[in-house]
Amino acid sequence: GALFGFIGSAQQILAELYGLGAWFPIAFAGVAVAIALASLVNALMVERLGMRALSHGAVIAFTAISATLAALSLAGPPPLWLFMALLGAAMMLVGLTFANFNALAMAPMAEAAGIASSLIGGATTVIGASLGFVIARAYDGTITPLAVGYTLCGAGCLGLLLVTERGRLMRGGV
Repeated sequence: GALFGFIGSAQQILAELYGLGAWFPIAFAGVAVAIALASLVNALMVERLGMRALSHGAVIAFTAISATLAALSLAGPPPLWLFMALLGAAMMLVGLTFANFNALAMAPMAEAAGIASSLIGGATTVIGASLGFVIARAYDGTITPLAVGYTLCGAGCLGLLLVTERGRLMRGGV
């Protein structure tokens, strides 16, 4: 939901709220670069930490950064540099989870990997787009709906991780 929430809210927040106008595409691209950098960071860290620990840590950090952004937003929009720094960090953390969670979901599928990949991709797209739509539609001229939406997405993901990992977060391995 975070990625689609950003895509759906970016123009209003960056171009209108922060008044970037013609600079909006540059700011948008900056966040996209942060997500792309996640692939490089992932390649460097996944062997050392393992997919589970890296992904779980990314979700925990994403939730903490999002909650910080939500708290800051209650006092009004933070300065653009701070918003972009926190947003870029949050989206980079989201980028760390994409490949790892997909690989972890596929691991037990073996011979059914093709259809499982299609089902997982379809389900995550529908769920993510639906959550992103809700986040984007909640825009009220502030960053609060985006920040709260991110926090709720992170908390929901942590809840799902606690259930699927049977309460054991941050353990190494696959």
